[in-house]
Amino acid sequence: MTGPDDRPGSGYVITPRLVLTSAHVVAEVDSSASVFRPGREGTFAAKVVWRGTAGGRDDAALLEVLDPDWPALEPGRVSWGRTVTHHPGISCECWGVPNLVQGQGLPVEVEQLTGTLNPGDRIVGDRYVMRLQGHPPEGASPWGGLSGAALFCGGLLTGVVATDPRGRAHTVLEAVPASILLRDATFAKIVTTHDDVAFVACHGIELRSLTDSPARSLNGGLVTSPAGLLPARRAIVPFHGREEILTGLKAWASEPGTGIWLLHGPGGQGKTRLAHQLGEDLARDGWSTVWLASGIATQQLQVLTAVRTPTLVVIDYAEARASQLASLADVLTQGVTPAPVKVLLLARTAGAWWDHLPAERDALRDLVEAAYVAELPVLDDTDDARRDSYRSALTAFSAAIPQIPRFDSAEWKTAAVILATQPTPNIHGHTVLAVQMTALADLLDATTPARKPADGARGPEDRLLDHERGYWRRTAGTHDLVSNASSGMLDDAVAAATLLAPRNVEELDEALAHIPSVADLDRDRRDSLRVWLLHLYPMTSDGGFEGLAPDRLAERHIGRLLMDVTRPCVLDSLAAAADEEQMRRILTYAVRAAAHAVFGTQVGGAVTTLCVKHPVMQLAAVDIAHQVEDPAPLFRALDEVVANPDTDRVFLWLLSARFPTQSLVLGDLAITVLRALVERHRSIRLGSDFYLDLDGLAVALNDLSIRLAHLGRQEESLDSIVQAVAIRRVLADLRPEAHLHTLAGSLTNLSTQLGRVGRFADALSAAEESIGHFHHLVERQPDKQFPELAMALTVYSASLHDLGRLEEALAVAREAVEFHRRAAGDHSEPYLTHLAFSLHSFAQQLGAMHYIEEALDLAREAVEIRRHQAEEQPDMYLPGLAESLNGLSTRLAEMGHLDEALTIATEAVDLYRQLVLKQPDSHLRGLSASLHNRSGRLGDLGHGTEGLLDANEAVEIIRRLAEGQPEAHLSDLATSLHNQSARLNDLGYSEEALESISEAADLCRRSTLEQSGPRLRHLAIVLSSMGTQLHHAGRAVEGLAVITEGVEIYRELAREHPDNDAPGLAVCLHNLSIVLGACGQAEKALSAITEAVDLRRQLAKQLPEAYLSDLASSLNSFSVRLRELDCYEEALDASMESVDILRQLTKQHPDAHLPDLASSLSNLGTRFGELGCLDEALDLTVEAVALWRQLAERQPRMYLRNLATGLNNLSVSLAASGRREEGSTAITEAIEIWRGLVDHQPATYERDLQHSLRVLNEQQPQAD
Repeated sequence: MTGPDDRPGSGYVITPRLVLTSAHVVAEVDSSASVFRPGREGTFAAKVVWRGTAGGRDDAALLEVLDPDWPALEPGRVSWGRTVTHHPGISCECWGVPNLVQGQGLPVEVEQLTGTLNPGDRIVGDRYVMRLQGHPPEGASPWGGLSGAALFCGGLLTGVVATDPRGRAHTVLEAVPASILLRDATFAKIVTTHDDVAFVACHGIELRSLTDSPARSLNGGLVTSPAGLLPARRAIVPFHGREEILTGLKAWASEPGTGIWLLHGPGGQGKTRLAHQLGEDLARDGWSTVWLASGIATQQLQVLTAVRTPTLVVIDYAEARASQLASLADVLTQGVTPAPVKVLLLARTAGAWWDHLPAERDALRDLVEAAYVAELPVLDDTDDARRDSYRSALTAFSAAIPQIPRFDSAEWKTAAVILATQPTPNIHGHTVLAVQMTALADLLDATTPARKPADGARGPEDRLLDHERGYWRRTAGTHDLVSNASSGMLDDAVAAATLLAPRNVEELDEALAHIPSVADLDRDRRDSLRVWLLHLYPMTSDGGFEGLAPDRLAERHIGRLLMDVTRPCVLDSLAAAADEEQMRRILTYAVRAAAHAVFGTQVGGAVTTLCVKHPVMQLAAVDIAHQVEDPAPLFRALDEVVANPDTDRVFLWLLSARFPTQSLVLGDLAITVLRALVERHRSIRLGSDFYLDLDGLAVALNDLSIRLAHLGRQEESLDSIVQAVAIRRVLADLRPEAHLHTLAGSLTNLSTQLGRVGRFADALSAAEESIGHFHHLVERQPDKQFPELAMALTVYSASLHDLGRLEEALAVAREAVEFHRRAAGDHSEPYLTHLAFSLHSFAQQLGAMHYIEEALDLAREAVEIRRHQAEEQPDMYLPGLAESLNGLSTRLAEMGHLDEALTIATEAVDLYRQLVLKQPDSHLRGLSASLHNRSGRLGDLGHGTEGLLDANEAVEIIRRLAEGQPEAHLSDLATSLHNQSARLNDLGYSEEALESISEAADLCRRSTLEQSGPRLRHLAIVLSSMGTQLHHAGRAVEGLAVITEGVEIYRELAREHPDNDAPGLAVCLHNLSIVLGACGQAEKALSAITEAVDLRRQLAKQLPEAYLSDLASSLNSFSVRLRELDCYEEALDASMESVDILRQLTKQHPDAHLPDLASSLSNLGTRFGELGCLDEALDLTVEAVALWRQLAERQPRMYLRNLATGLNNLSVSLAASGRREEGSTAITEAIEIWRGLVDHQPATYERDLQHSLRVLNEQQPQAD
């Protein structure tokens, strides 16, 4: 080009009529200039439309070519770049017309210069310095005429050459950075106007190698077929809506440090378009965006640790890229990056693949734990919104279609106007893509009607495919393919290239060679086919091949091929030669195609058949089953393969090894594979590999038992582990050095399963044998670690606890926890899982022994571990978390933290409901237990009706389970009925409560036929409760007989195990005393409570923290019994001792013991009143009322009735002290409380209301 005074310079065409050059080459804005193309004829008039400062930081200019004779150039959209790290040695190049290569009287010549760029050079002066390769030229100004040349780095226009600086011997050139120019609003507006885009981004040069092929040509390159208008990267249809989620994403981006956001939704919902819009919005604030290519090595990712501009990394199809995500996490967590790096994941679901993701790496686990997860909602959720979007798409496509070769003759805009005035057509689906495909298909139909498919299914995908395939056939004629290529060959070629995603021409040729009909072509015809394919779907600058897009259209094409039974399916041929990565891609497309409703079950059946045929595809099926929306075709295929007796045993082991340790999605299938392995091993005729074959059978049975237990199938699990132990016992006898270790491990599993089905004595025997073997191994190999010993100790402790050997169980459990803590010191799996299990078990045992504070601490720790695990891998760890939440809720209630206990119990119920939706057989028992637990927590807080609803549901669930497996669930049913009776009794439904507790007693009797200790204890406790309820129902004599039976059972148990069963006997004696008192047998009642007090006093001396509160309770009852026999002084002493104990306990744990203290104070006040000590009685009653008022303010539904009773007693004490007006005030408040309670539960509180009314009437005349 030339400026004023024929000043020479170089330039670069950045749009069809816009040239970028240097400011010092041209004159002011609006001045004239001329441009020419070296080696071509003609000089053309141009005008300066923008000019920076000559010699300044922005030494650049823009020329608009006005000459009508200027040839129509299609330079392709320019991508702009900038440096984003300080890494030196960036390769660069420029083209220009320097003086060095010009000759007098000769045509203007061109020079292509190469060199390197160090980002730090001239950073203060805003210049890029190009260090030229080769020997420096001689002369005064060899690079004159090069000013204005475009500097490119990695295909990005990075700067404009400005000067050959003095003092550098012509070895370098300085350039104005493109990023400086794009910051100028006028410059940017001119470029965007001429380029017909909304915004021009400046990409990171050093990040270019990480970027996937489509993103490199972001909304650039030629559109070569109608479908090419649909990919989100082209942004043909203007972006609209999504304000809320965009705001959230930008706020996330503004947070410091590294972070992950998972955005998921169905295909075509607009995830990719939203991500592009976010990248564009962030680019305005200086961000770089990388659409990360698959297959990028970890070493290449290291550049992200050096970026000095905020960077957004977008990973599409994240569900299939777990390994790459793990590598990226490793890189990003190595240290603090100079600038924030955010990772946006796009996926169709946030299902099992997301659950399994943290297992890939520890670094990824930390990022996933803090990740944001959002489902992208439907954009146009009303008919009006879809109509507006449809019309907008019509307008946009009508303007873009003429860009496609052979589509420039029709009146597209006229067709769009006509369609826009007609009623909006029925749109198949509510996704953004469905609306846009419908608009594009309608435009194409309106101008070039397509042939309807034979089956009449007319979704927009089908209509577009018809047009696309028609275009394939028409363009094939220009490549000499019409006579040699059937439409089937063309279909297959597009499918092969799309499914295998070749990265270069060689891989594309290899993909096409797998098509049988192509393999028969001669070399020239195959070359023609490749050229035709590249014409349709050109490779990007780095060779990547995108193929048919968008995915929804490609899936429909694949589905049509799978449905076509008239010829061999190309997927079959491709699968025969595919590697595992390609197989996963083929299978993912096929399974997603099967999910298209238009295909019914036909494509799903074809996928199943295809998968059955190819073993490598079967392995890939396990890998992707949790990544796709509907894996049913894969499951059917794997079921068929496993059921086939000819399937190789070694292959089944390979298949089994692909399954995650625990998985809600794949659990049943994993069991099917293991059952098949068991049968294969059983059918082997033992020979020279005797030990190996038997060990394989034992491994399969052991693994099968574990997986069955995870799914709640306990009886089947027990059967499998019994067989495994029997085999390993034989092997250990023959070769102890090889098999004793595995025998010990299987015995631990056997003990666990025996305990789960209630065979506690057998469980203890198995655990003891396991511990013995492990100790023997430790003695023989003292330097070797046996972490399984810790789990064996945990199981052994549980067995001791189940048999009532509580002190022994606690000692072993404590040892197990310490083992687990040492093993889990590095926070690695599976030791953390084992530690959480051990902590949960130990906390339960401590709670049973009333070590409530330590029990709560351990329960919290177990929940913390399991919550962390479940956040990373919910598919694997949610069941354990739900179990531990149940335990924590109980521990919180024991400490008096009732509100928090209810919150935690509700979380457990909610988790179990989620789990039951996926695997009801596995988790119904857990749901029942969680409902049982929450029922108790609701009852604690006075929510009796809600508690009863939970109790009823728990009973219904367990009753159904017991019908199928009575031996496994009858004990649980008895426990649930016991709880249900308590809730009914709280609400005043005495008869219904008795029905429930009676059924519980009958079930306990049935389950105690074997006379085992745990089941006899259960029966005794139920009988004790039943006797008490009969007493409350006015049937004290019947209750006495029942509760006496319970006492006798416990006496027998206590004779055999006094240390273990004394606490239970004391409970039954305490209740027996109450019922005896109600029957008028005062002396026997006193005898029973005296024995209970003696037992609890002995227990409290041994374990004060565990039994002092029980002693205080019995002393209260002892006081009542003594008073009934007119032993007033002794009654007062017992009551005072109770209060002293509770005052001491309340100082330590006020929430847990304050209600008991208030009750004991009230009782003590009564005792003083009976002795005529009215002042002391009044003081104690006032203190009791104050405590009840404090409790009622915090939990009114729980303690209002106690406050009313206390006010009633206070009224009597005040009246007795002559303070009748105050007494009247107190009884009036009590009556108001009772009235409110009666409104909600009349049957429960009417009697109390009438009693208080009588007290008021008795006091009223005296008040007058």
